[in-house]
Amino acid sequence: MESHSKDMSDLLKKELRRTDTSAILRQHLADNVHLIKSLPLSAAQRVHDMVYRGLTSGRRPASIAKEIMKTGNVTKSRAMLIARTETGRATTGLIKARAEQIGLNWFVWRVTHDKRLRKSHRMMDGVLCTWGDAPNPEALFPEPKIKAYGKYLPGSTFNCRCWAAPLIRASSDVSWPARVHINGRITRMNLKQFLELSGQEFYKKAA
Repeated sequence: MESHSKDMSDLLKKELRRTDTSAILRQHLADNVHLIKSLPLSAAQRVHDMVYRGLTSGRRPASIAKEIMKTGNVTKSRAMLIARTETGRATTGLIKARAEQIGLNWFVWRVTHDKRLRKSHRMMDGVLCTWGDAPNPEALFPEPKIKAYGKYLPGSTFNCRCWAAPLIRASSDVSWPARVHINGRITRMNLKQFLELSGQEFYKKAA
C-alpha cells in the first residue's frame, strides 16, 4: 500500500503540471464544495484549495488536516477525516477525468487488504464498473446496523482507501469470468459478454 501511495503521488504531481489536467481538478473540487457538510461554505472552499496544493506538492492528509483545524471550530479527528476523504475524492476525480478523455470508460474497483477494510468494500474488490454508474456498496452487500451511504466511486466516501484502476487491457487487467456492475446489480460475465456489453472498439482491440 505504501508503495502504491508513493507511485500515485508521483504520478499525480507529474500529471498536474499539465494545464488541462490542473483545470480539470480545480473544476472537480469546485463542483464538490457542497459535499463538506460539516464546515461553512467559505471554510469548505479553503479546504479544497488546501487539497489542490497538497496534491501538487505531494503533501499527506495529516499535514492538510493541521491546516483544516485552523479554518474553524473543528476537532483533530474531524479534520483528519475531511483531509483523507477530500484527498481521496479529488484523486479519484482526476483519474476519472483523464481516463474518460482517452476513452477508458471502465475501471476495476481495488482495495487495501488489512483489518480496517470494510466488508462491503472487500466484496467490491475486482468488480468492473463505469464512471457514470457508481455502485452503492453497502446496499449491494448489506450488513446488520450498517446503513447505505449512497452511490460513490472508490476513494470517494469517508475514510475509504480503495482506488479505481482504469481498465486498459480487458483480457489481462481482470480474471475472467469477472463480476460487472450494471444498473445497481453485479453480474458475472465472460470476456465475450463484457466486450458485447461495452460496445467499445478500444477494448476489443486491446483484448
